[in-house]
Amino acid sequence: RIQSLYVSPNEFNATTCTKRLGIVGGMGPVAGGVFAHDLAKALGKPSSNVEVFMHSDPGVETVKSEKFEFYKTGQSFLAIAKFLKDSKLQVTCCSSNTFHLMLQPTPPDNMLSIFDAVANEISSKYPGQKVGLMCTTPSMKFVGIGYGRAMEAKGIEWIPPTDEIQEKTMEGIHLVKNPVEGDASLDEAVQLFIDVMLFYLSKGASVMALSCTEIPVVAKPEVTNNDPRMQGKKVYLVDS
Repeated sequence: RIQSLYVSPNEFNATTCTKRLGIVGGMGPVAGGVFAHDLAKALGKPSSNVEVFMHSDPGVETVKSEKFEFYKTGQSFLAIAKFLKDSKLQVTCCSSNTFHLMLQPTPPDNMLSIFDAVANEISSKYPGQKVGLMCTTPSMKFVGIGYGRAMEAKGIEWIPPTDEIQEKTMEGIHLVKNPVEGDASLDEAVQLFIDVMLFYLSKGASVMALSCTEIPVVAKPEVTNNDPRMQGKKVYLVDS
């Protein structure tokens, strides 16, 4: 079952359960909600007896846009680290690209890398295929210690975006994070992401690495495959 984002420490002892899973992210509230929903479906029947605690703190992302707000990012980072170390959590994971990027170049040994996980999936399922990397501008700026490093270690060729394409990716991400016009904002984000995919397809990529938690909220296979502009095009989506 999914418990509230806002729980006091003593609520870890509220009920007995077989397993407790602690999750950090996605940092955007929409992405966090979709992730929680998908996770609930994946866990299956309540008899699986898994308690999930999700820590979603957008404060980590202030480092992207607020030049003098590093202390706010630092406070959020420390709160997340404390959450992940809680002894009452038996399993933890981070579904946040930003947080993983901030852990570089020396992430904890016991944490699955979101960068390596994506590279491993591409390498095993789509060997020899070129990859279009769809991520935030900070992730692209520091790609050498994130997705670029992981993909190059697996011998994966990835295609960098132009400035215009990267701007479209970020515009789509912002629309998902803050869909001020509701479904219209999300529909606009889909069209921007398809613009980006078409660019990568024109460069020979057949795999799209959706390497920001907001992108797969709307860029799902059943949506992109049904778009008229994607008809007849073979594209594989890998969700970070």
